[in-house]
Amino acid sequence: MPNVKSLIKRVTVETAKRRRTCKNTHATIPKGALSLVVMEDQYVRSCYGKEVALEMLRQSRKRLDEIEMKLEGKLPADGSEDE
Repeated sequence: MPNVKSLIKRVTVETAKRRRTCKNTHATIPKGALSLVVMEDQYVRSCYGKEVALEMLRQSRKRLDEIEMKLEGKLPADGSEDE
């Protein structure tokens, strides 16, 4: 079987070693707080505070569940001609 491509970017949970700013809310993430770090590419890091990160995960999980259900035939696929 060929290698399966991941749909998830490089994502880590880190303890801030210095003050950071949440990309979504522009709120301060204090030194020592947990934050979600998304590596867009090798040079671009986006940091998100805990509450924003948890909401991002909830929304992503919901969307992935929806995609899985469509692939399993439990929901109609987008662009179905029998709609």
